[in-house]
Amino acid sequence: MKALPVTNLSNRLASTALRLRNGQVLPGLLAGVDLQDAFRNQQLLGLSIWHEDRWFHLVRSYDHEFAKMGPAALAARLGLPVEQVFPIVYDISGWAKGLPDVVRGEVTPEPEPRLSEAEKMDLIFGRYKKK
Repeated sequence: MKALPVTNLSNRLASTALRLRNGQVLPGLLAGVDLQDAFRNQQLLGLSIWHEDRWFHLVRSYDHEFAKMGPAALAARLGLPVEQVFPIVYDISGWAKGLPDVVRGEVTPEPEPRLSEAEKMDLIFGRYKKK
């Protein structure tokens, strides 16, 4: 078993409190956290929120389930406007060591800049070059 803080979350889920913009705190999971690459996190970070005894898995605009599981659907599930949900803030700095804006980060409704499909694939496979 590894000691804390961890320096790599590859192939791991990170359990943490998620703070909505309106201040409400809900339990959640982060997936795909790259502790050394803030841009990659902004584009690819997975987020799930526990609400009313079930999980909501937030998907990004490139996912085919975006209409059912995107930011507007999450806000509707929570009974809030999107503006009161996002950005969602998390803090895993107590047990993960990495870039400051990764270990204390936020999830916006849509990552900026918006990448093309080819650019997303390049980012996933480590070939993406920032412009």
